[in-house]
Amino acid sequence: MSNDEYRQYDIIKKHLGLLDNENVQLINNHLKDLFQKSGGQSLFNFKDSVKQNGGEDFEQSFIREYFDSFNLSTSRKRRLDDNIYEGIVISTPPYGAFIEFNNTSGLCHISQISYDGSRTETSSILKPNEKVFVKIIDEKPNGKISLSMRGINQTTGELDRGRGIHKTTKTKRKMTSPERWEARQLIASGAASMEDYPDLNEFDNDGDDNNPIHHEPEIDTEIELNNSRPSFLKQPTSKECMTMNTILSMDGAMTKAISNGSELAKKFREDKIKEQKSKLNKIEDPLFEEATETKIAEWKKSKKVSFSKPTTMSIDEQRKSLPVFNMRNDLIEQIKNNQFLVIVGETGSGKTTQIVQYLYEEKLNIINGESKIIGCTQPRRVAATSVAKRVSEEVGCTLGEEVGYKVRFDDNTSFKSKIKYMTDGMLEKEALTDPEMKKYAIIMLDEAHERTIATDVLSVLLRKAALANSDLKVIVTSCHYGF
Repeated sequence: MSNDEYRQYDIIKKHLGLLDNENVQLINNHLKDLFQKSGGQSLFNFKDSVKQNGGEDFEQSFIREYFDSFNLSTSRKRRLDDNIYEGIVISTPPYGAFIEFNNTSGLCHISQISYDGSRTETSSILKPNEKVFVKIIDEKPNGKISLSMRGINQTTGELDRGRGIHKTTKTKRKMTSPERWEARQLIASGAASMEDYPDLNEFDNDGDDNNPIHHEPEIDTEIELNNSRPSFLKQPTSKECMTMNTILSMDGAMTKAISNGSELAKKFREDKIKEQKSKLNKIEDPLFEEATETKIAEWKKSKKVSFSKPTTMSIDEQRKSLPVFNMRNDLIEQIKNNQFLVIVGETGSGKTTQIVQYLYEEKLNIINGESKIIGCTQPRRVAATSVAKRVSEEVGCTLGEEVGYKVRFDDNTSFKSKIKYMTDGMLEKEALTDPEMKKYAIIMLDEAHERTIATDVLSVLLRKAALANSDLKVIVTSCHYGF
């Protein structure tokens, strides 16, 4: 019996326990047959062959040690000095490379492949069946081996010990213009010095031969346009496509749904308030006296509570007492003669409520026999609704007829409405479907001094509408000049 067989017998007894010589010989002959059938060149093939023939319970260390016991004269692997082995690349997954060496195999992580330890793509460095030199850096009990190629000369297989290490030279990157500007600002402020940016002057001089700048090569790309039209676009379609005006129509399904939803919510709130009041009325008061409650109710009816300034003047007298009334004729004349007009007046002078009535009384909303709308924008919905209510009382009509308002989720206008108060956003929405504002004769942009985003956008939209529609007049009102 040869030395190899003695070694194999010892390996079997070591891992499989105390067996008699007959069983050890049977196991050895069986493993030899599997070794020959697997080709005797790859540990992976030998492991698969053992598992397929009843060796599922064998430890990995036993199979590897038994495989190493054979003296393979045809082996391509050899051990060098400093525990460096010559191996063959089996596969190159994204996270590293599997390398077969010394009748076994291990994983070389992607961070251990390059000479200096820098991370790079495995496929760009190693290829399958390529010869490499590796060293073992870790071997775990489960048989997994970690390898490294760092610091190993792949031509000679020698390990560099700190002298003569081949350092990779990186291409000098040109500083961008924002980076150079930021560096100069830091140097000028004293927060940094020229020593912190040694490449600043080098990259400023594009013609410096000592520090050449490597630019990426320019690639000429030809683009060929295909002007042919698909066949499905050539055929005339019978269905009419929805236009932007149809989608953004004020009478669309979405607008109706929003309006109905707001009415339902309003009704729900009113019912809830009534229910709360009814619960409060049902609470029994031990000191309740019906006569006392009757007297309080009569006193509330007789008591008129007014939160405004008490006055005995009529509505016409109140209108004439406002400062804007003295400028009525001048305002009408200037509005007739100019398409754009800016009016500046103090708060409370009557700009918002009176000017639109002067225009309506002078019939400036009638153009070429067609009666159009006088619009007035407000930055807030509370202002639009309250002003519209006051103006309807001064005109002498029901709110929603000649005078109405339109805010988000609440449109209180009709086909009779000639004076319309609205928020800036509602007029912007109308500009999407009617950019020339054809249904308006005059639009007054009120409270322009607040300079909201909606006010600035409306200024541009109304300017374009006035250029396209010469019959449209635009009035801008403010309480001071600095808007």
